[in-house]
Amino acid sequence: MITLLAALAAVAAVAQSRGCVYIENLELVPDSTVTVPVMLACLEPTQGLQFKLSLPDGLILEEMELTKRSRRLDMNLAKKHKGDTWNVAVYTMSMASFPPDTTAVIHATLRALPQFQGGEIHIWKCQGCSQDFTTINYDDSYTTVMRAALP
Repeated sequence: MITLLAALAAVAAVAQSRGCVYIENLELVPDSTVTVPVMLACLEPTQGLQFKLSLPDGLILEEMELTKRSRRLDMNLAKKHKGDTWNVAVYTMSMASFPPDTTAVIHATLRALPQFQGGEIHIWKCQGCSQDFTTINYDDSYTTVMRAALP
């Protein structure tokens, strides 16, 4: 009986979220551009993070840049586009860390093409690095991007 309780407690601990990387839901007019924050919600100090980002048809990632806070923490940004996916990493060459918090780490500039109909941004395979250099697995996230009516 005690073994069963210990096993159930271990499963519950694994199931708890350690945080996520996400973009708030948004509404876009076709043939327009918007800059949105990419957020990190973390429960422990995080020295860096990496994730994959997929966009719906008709939505283009034009630019990504670090926020002022990320730059103050001496973070760097690496991004690579391959097929329909962006690989993104925010990292430091020092021992700086994002504190446990919810904060914007990147600004992403998105452009909706004239034929944009809406869809979901998927952020997945999110991982961070703790101060003791262990991997932090973050939850995947989905952002709903609604097509706004033309003005």
